[in-house]
Amino acid sequence: MALVPERAWVPERLDAPPFWPLARAFASLREHGEWPDVEALDRALAPGLTNHGGAPLRFEHQAPKPSRRRGLRCRDELYDARIDREGVVPTRARSWHDLFNALVWATFPRAKAALAWRQHRALLARLPETFERLPPTRTAEQDALTLLDEGGGLVVVAHGRMEEVACRIERGVLAPEPDVGLAIFGHAVYEHVLSTDAPLRVGAYVIEVAPEHARAVHEREPSALVAIDEALATRLGALEVLRSIGTGVSLDAFRAPTERTSISSAPPARAAR
Repeated sequence: MALVPERAWVPERLDAPPFWPLARAFASLREHGEWPDVEALDRALAPGLTNHGGAPLRFEHQAPKPSRRRGLRCRDELYDARIDREGVVPTRARSWHDLFNALVWATFPRAKAALAWRQHRALLARLPETFERLPPTRTAEQDALTLLDEGGGLVVVAHGRMEEVACRIERGVLAPEPDVGLAIFGHAVYEHVLSTDAPLRVGAYVIEVAPEHARAVHEREPSALVAIDEALATRLGALEVLRSIGTGVSLDAFRAPTERTSISSAPPARAAR
């Protein structure tokens, strides 16, 4: 069932438990009586953020795309290229999808920068400087990076438990414990949770941190977010191939009984930009 009209400004909905990682970043925006424009997002969220190369990050208005594009296009004008080369994140106005992307940037800045660098690196390997059409399919690496970016859930565990927890995800028997918790990374997941109460599975990526940070994630405490960001950014920067485990995890498995819907068998969430 749809809960929120596509462009309705409903900041109170972000008080729901799945949005806990974004609370600090969203605090400066929640008092807006209507949709903040892209310039307001940039003022609130961009200060202090950089791309992978250290250039200051900024959120800039993205004009509507033409329905058909003809002639040569420039590789450097593509979305991930603009982020990695210029520090520009093209952002649509009044778009929950793009607002959540900006909030994830503010929450996990190093990981998002490393992810854009990896996506740009993959583009450079496939496209000449000018081209007429994008390739019809993504590579396996591009597919994996997109799923993490759009539909990723970070299963955060204490050091030494990665293999054990990954096996439990594969078997479909994972349950939250005092040192096992979930932080949503994919901005399309946040959009889905905001807009509907339909159950959802998300991509599962196990991230190891110190035990106190794993316990903080279980308790939905923001003190662990920097450690999570650093751990994920390090793995992305090392060119590790990150793939979702099994069929992912159900958000319901990490909700208190009073928060749960039925468990879904749907595949992990993803959305194409």
